[in-house]
Amino acid sequence: DDTTTGDDTSDDDSSMTLSGEADLDEFTVDSADDDTVQEGADDAAIGVFTIVFKNGDAKIDRIDIGLKQTSGSEADPWDAFDSVSLWVDGDMIAEKNADSRREYLDEDDGSLRFSGLDIVGMEDEEVEITVAANLQKGNNGDNDWELRAGSMRYFDADGVATTEDDYGDLKDTYDDTSADFTIQEAGADDQIIVKSNSSDPDATTLEVKDDAKSDWYTVFVFDLDTKDSSNDIDLNHVKVNVGVSTGTYATVVDDAELIIDGTTIDSNSSDVTNGGTTNATIDFDADGDITIDAGDRVKAELRLRFKAMSNSALEGVTVRGTMTGNTTNVDAEGADDVTDVTGSANGEYHTLLTEGLDLDINSIDSSVTTKTVSSSDVDVATYVFKFDVTAFGEDFFMDEAANIIDYDLLVDGVAVASASSSATLDISGAEDGTTADKLIQDGETATFTFTVKTADDVSGSVKVRINSVSYSAADDNTEELSISANPADDWTSDSELLN
Repeated sequence: DDTTTGDDTSDDDSSMTLSGEADLDEFTVDSADDDTVQEGADDAAIGVFTIVFKNGDAKIDRIDIGLKQTSGSEADPWDAFDSVSLWVDGDMIAEKNADSRREYLDEDDGSLRFSGLDIVGMEDEEVEITVAANLQKGNNGDNDWELRAGSMRYFDADGVATTEDDYGDLKDTYDDTSADFTIQEAGADDQIIVKSNSSDPDATTLEVKDDAKSDWYTVFVFDLDTKDSSNDIDLNHVKVNVGVSTGTYATVVDDAELIIDGTTIDSNSSDVTNGGTTNATIDFDADGDITIDAGDRVKAELRLRFKAMSNSALEGVTVRGTMTGNTTNVDAEGADDVTDVTGSANGEYHTLLTEGLDLDINSIDSSVTTKTVSSSDVDVATYVFKFDVTAFGEDFFMDEAANIIDYDLLVDGVAVASASSSATLDISGAEDGTTADKLIQDGETATFTFTVKTADDVSGSVKVRINSVSYSAADDNTEELSISANPADDWTSDSELLN
């Protein structure tokens, strides 16, 4: 017999004083908590034996088990298992080689014998033995198996040996008392799901230069989620799409990098396909150097640097990153090549300007008051937007008048005429202009407080949305320029229900 007894066998157990004339009261075979194991797994639980003695204590000396495939092309257990082990209270108490035909008591029923176990079962207390296996890889995936207990020998306090082979779930043959489990092909549940990330930057204005390259900007953030994967995932290639609204990728973007879980992957021109169009794909070569732990979700951050915008026709071009989960865009390996790649994420549109205004919303508050009109109670809502406006690349001017802000009053989701509301604007932190009311100097920030009040006849579910702010490059009474307030959700108030 070549059973190996684990180092964790307790000396205290072997020296314990037994009492009584023990009889077997219970022997059950159950499936493990997870009845699916993968090829190549180590110490994977494949079943649980529960044993109870009555009328005294006992020492379990020997257990025979059996392994049999029940589905798929017929296979022998020595082609699927490297070794099988027994565990008690988290400790391995015995292990037996299982990768050779010679190890089996009976080749036909796949039976293995564990002897010299020295497992003590006290009277009326459960002994739980977990059967685990080290599984071979590439031989026997996606097949069902049965584990049975064939026989057990134990000693009572007087040293009397008893061998049971037909009590409870102890059986000489396979039947419904066996524990069922599935050996799954290695890497079958390895997956990558592309998901949105809450830190993906909102649509904004990015300052570029007309005579030099820009700073680096984060334009898109997404996640790579390995979710239910059993194995760590190594990334080889990740491809991200970058679209521009005007010109081509090559005329707008100077360089790109992708930061995955803190590791930066650089790119060069040879990594870009369709760079001469408005939609390019950048192949970031991770070269297997980035590993996502099984089940982890990591952040990927796309950073771009833009070329000098010497062509005024590109002024106001938008740029956007997107990612679609498929095996073309994500080349990765777990236990094998990862073929389950799904999901998608879309970044916001960012506007490139050499000069202009940058809008940053601070807060949106709303309240409702009730007043009496023609002997009836009428609800009136007030919405207060506070936001910062920063000038870059040049000084800009504007009137301190509500009409420089384009907004919509949304009643039950539909925009209504501006006559249904009134608005006021207060600008602080800006200098006075000579002709225009206010001047925001290059690099300076002013705070706008924009207040909208509904008319008496407005009722329903009511929101206010700011669309854009108008301004001028000259100190005059004409606002010939405008900047959009994006994304629209960030510039839309909560609803107020008005009667």
